[in-house]
Amino acid sequence: MLNTDYNKFLNTEINFTYLSSYSTFSKKEIVKNHYICHKGMRKTSRLFFVLDGETVFSFRNQSGDEKNVTASTNDIVYLPPDIEYTSVWDDSKPREYVSIEFSAETVSREEILLNDEIFVIAHDKHDIFKTSFLSLYNTYTSSDINHKFKCRSIFYDILANIATEKISANYKKIDHSVYKSIFFLENNYLENISVSE
Repeated sequence: MLNTDYNKFLNTEINFTYLSSYSTFSKKEIVKNHYICHKGMRKTSRLFFVLDGETVFSFRNQSGDEKNVTASTNDIVYLPPDIEYTSVWDDSKPREYVSIEFSAETVSREEILLNDEIFVIAHDKHDIFKTSFLSLYNTYTSSDINHKFKCRSIFYDILANIATEKISANYKKIDHSVYKSIFFLENNYLENISVSE
């Protein structure tokens, strides 16, 4: 698993290539309950936002071990490019998602990945990501002449929010006085705080 430097990632050239369909499956519809992605089918990275339902992604990691990643409502899943996997869901229940395909490269055209395997990159606790993903979908499917620029802007916001959440989570894991001081200041900035405090 890669240890991604999210700051480095955000400073690369991001190519927004394609937004796949926003899907709603009702119980009355007859649909398949799985999808198989073979080698060579998907050449770009993807962010898969689960609006409703649950999807299980099965794949083999770099060591050849079988792994399963379960994505539930409000989860954002990262799928690296050119990975073989099978996704399975319950076709008797509604399933809604938005999937964004993109590629990120350095100036020298070296591809940057957020990970080398499928994983849940974020969970949307406050509907911030949901609003962004739906806004991106609606903008992408609109007839607005500037929709590509607007989509890119929304997409960068999504990446920035993911990076902020991850960087913040990493700092919280570090139990040191500097973080505690920052946390204290953030929560007491309206008070008269002494140096000793």
